[in-house]
Amino acid sequence: MTTIDRLGLTGIRSYGAEQETFIRFYRPLTIILGRNGSGKSTIIEAVKMATTGDLPPMVDKGAAFIHDPRIDNETETKAKIRLQFTNARGDQYVVSRHFSLSIKRGLRGAKYKTEFKTLDQTLRRSTGDGPASASTFRCGDLNALLPDIMRVTKPILNNVIFVHQEESLWPLGDPKKLKEKFDDILLLRGTHELWSQFESLGKSKLLT
Repeated sequence: MTTIDRLGLTGIRSYGAEQETFIRFYRPLTIILGRNGSGKSTIIEAVKMATTGDLPPMVDKGAAFIHDPRIDNETETKAKIRLQFTNARGDQYVVSRHFSLSIKRGLRGAKYKTEFKTLDQTLRRSTGDGPASASTFRCGDLNALLPDIMRVTKPILNNVIFVHQEESLWPLGDPKKLKEKFDDILLLRGTHELWSQFESLGKSKLLT
């Protein structure tokens, strides 16, 4: 079983860009307590972003996920998420995702514009048998690799383990979308079409 060990946040929502904030996760259970707006949900959002590459809902294409540089009288925030985890084989990994949020004034006094960018995406592996190795990935490649390393599918990470509170009522949603969710979670998407092909093939053989 994969375990999450440590999370580092810099410039993510209410976590400032001046220094990295570390959260350690304990086994077998970690309970996160805090007042409203203290950053509890941000911890889960950051872990989900680190493992899947998916932004939380309603963040204006990423702009609302990064610490607003205007709070610090700056025009840009350099943000970072670092997650340390250990997979079922005992190998230790650190995934690092870097972002930036820039504030730019519009032309002729128009409203300011925000520009969110995804920067470096790196993965460091330590097996204990030798020196650690680190690689830089394109975002899509890292997103596909991490669930395989963790031995957890992305639909389970998104819809079960790290489901956002704004999306947690999906089991009570539209029956068609509910079926699609369960097909993804149970790895059934595409099998219905396959069974239909088998049935058609069987009927054609009976007819011949």
